[in-house]
Amino acid sequence: MKLKKIKEVPYRPGKIADEKYGYTATAFTEILDSEPYLFIEIFKNKKDALEVPVVRMVFTKDDWRLYAPQEDMWSRAGVTGSMEQVLGFSYGTVYTYLENEEVVWEFFDTSKNKYPYSNWVNLLGRHIKKKRNLQKEKRDEGRRERLKFRQQNTPELPSDLEKWAEHNLFRDEHFLYYKRYNSRADIACSKCGAVSTVRTKRSESFEGQFQHIEVPKRGKSGICPACKCIGIYKTQGSSKDVYGRNDEFYVAQPYMENGVVIRYINVDRIYRIDVTAEGNKEIMVGASEENILTELARTYLEPGKRAQTDYQKFSSYTGNFWDDCNLPGYSIIRTGEALVYPRSYEWLKETYLRYSGVKEFGTYKKMYNLNEYLKRYMEWPQLEMFSKMGLYGVVEKMVDGYIGTVVQDTNAKRPEEFLGIRKERVKDLAAVEGDAEYLRVWKMEKRYNQNWTWQQSILIRGCNIECDSIEIILEYTTMKKFLNKMESYSGVKIPQSPSEEKELCSRARACLRDTVRIYLDYLSMRIQRGYDLKNQIYLYPRNLNLAHDKMTVEVNEHKIDDRRKAVMAKYPEIQKNYRKLRKKYFYEDDIYFIRPARSAAEIVDEGRFLHHCVGGDGYLEKHNAGLSTILFLRFKETPEVPYITVEIKDNRILQWYGMKDTKPDQINIQKWLKGYLKGLEADQETTVGIA
Repeated sequence: MKLKKIKEVPYRPGKIADEKYGYTATAFTEILDSEPYLFIEIFKNKKDALEVPVVRMVFTKDDWRLYAPQEDMWSRAGVTGSMEQVLGFSYGTVYTYLENEEVVWEFFDTSKNKYPYSNWVNLLGRHIKKKRNLQKEKRDEGRRERLKFRQQNTPELPSDLEKWAEHNLFRDEHFLYYKRYNSRADIACSKCGAVSTVRTKRSESFEGQFQHIEVPKRGKSGICPACKCIGIYKTQGSSKDVYGRNDEFYVAQPYMENGVVIRYINVDRIYRIDVTAEGNKEIMVGASEENILTELARTYLEPGKRAQTDYQKFSSYTGNFWDDCNLPGYSIIRTGEALVYPRSYEWLKETYLRYSGVKEFGTYKKMYNLNEYLKRYMEWPQLEMFSKMGLYGVVEKMVDGYIGTVVQDTNAKRPEEFLGIRKERVKDLAAVEGDAEYLRVWKMEKRYNQNWTWQQSILIRGCNIECDSIEIILEYTTMKKFLNKMESYSGVKIPQSPSEEKELCSRARACLRDTVRIYLDYLSMRIQRGYDLKNQIYLYPRNLNLAHDKMTVEVNEHKIDDRRKAVMAKYPEIQKNYRKLRKKYFYEDDIYFIRPARSAAEIVDEGRFLHHCVGGDGYLEKHNAGLSTILFLRFKETPEVPYITVEIKDNRILQWYGMKDTKPDQINIQKWLKGYLKGLEADQETTVGIA
């Protein structure tokens, strides 16, 4: 359509209509470049609003546009639905008056008599719907042709895939089905299919005393008497007719001249035992195993083009077929972390992704999402450099989509500028294989213009010290003195290198984390109560636990009613976001349930009842801002009685404590929380962990 010439056509002023109409309209035709155009001007039905239309609708026989003069915006919206408010009609009743309606009917070479119960709006709607259907059909035809082209040019899969998958995914696992009777046992091998009979007791003859007897036992390894393969014993009675396992892997192959096709393949390994009935008995007659390879998705990557992923779907009418869009809802086909067929790295050398660094990353992490790696590399070519430098943790974060936690300056050329760390730290980061937590620490180091030792970096990393806590520490003390005091309070010698840190026992780690947490809570509470921390006696008390407990009591008991009102007003988002967070985090079983805090006041009450510091402003601020979330774990029988308080961030539990900072029933609660996190991971597809 000639949009510029359409704007040059003068507006045809509207006429005032009956007051029952919200809008009035005028219709006329114009010839632009030898092509007839239908103009419909929509005005507000007011005397002072009849010069400039609210909407100008323009139609040709094959196209349409809507123009809003006041906003100077063009649209391809329909005249129903999205334009309902503008046109002022609903439920089939027209509230826009058009005096010369016959102009519309004549333009489309039809008459109102043909549609006696219709109106000009419906006529335009049918016209638009028809054109949209034609456009969609044309787009669908193009999609089908492109899909067909991709399928025709996709190379054949390697012939050794099944054998490779059996060895690498299933470790050449075979089963020996057995049934014992008297002094013998029948054994059916899944690999060769043969059924053999062996003795389970030595005969009483002289020669029998020297026979090798292997007694089948479920779950143990044995040797097939027929083909001599090693298999795992399974009893005939407890084995179903069919047993299956499945796994996935990637294959990357050259596509067209310089492109790549990444193929995501599922392998179903099926084991069968064949039995026949003889009287009242079931007799084994054989066993078998097979691998069924099903290609789930293909991602095509070509220079200068967007990545395109095709999916193999199933229809009960047509069987398996390929489509260029995924399944909807919970049925969506997902590509996850999996092994990569090793020849893929050789084939990638023949493509424009030859310098992606994916082989180097694959040596570090055997199972990863090859699909996501290569797509991220097309967006962030720095992945090659980071993989070859050994910054595998950084690469992993970028592949998983956590770009914001990694990238500091997207336009930077040098790694230290790109990551936002000091130049000297690049080598240190490589020494810890690009550990993302060390990267977080050294980002803070540069932000606060510090030069931390390995000890200080290990302390900050191991204790998950965040920016707000770093600011408090640097305001009132030095990092060196802070480290010395944490060693003194905890009795734990902080390691001086990453290798020493790995040797630190879990008990020492937990003790150090708890000490740092208690101290930072103590500082936060003293700041909250307005105490002067420049006094070293208050900054570093002799008995940290006693000082912390006193501050907790003071904070929780001081004008508690006023405190509730104050936090409700100060942290309103906690209550506002409760329903959304409940939908995300609520879970229950027969014994426990877990839910987020309903309000800031409830968090304060939780801290008072359990005699810990969760009611402090530090936790409330983080929950209110969405930086972390406070959850309550309680018994179903006593839903209003506090039991355990949990702090969670990014689906990673930062800490959990019960009465007086203890961990009641620690083994069972830890196990329960791990199961809870697995449920969150399944729902939200995120990486989770317990601190």
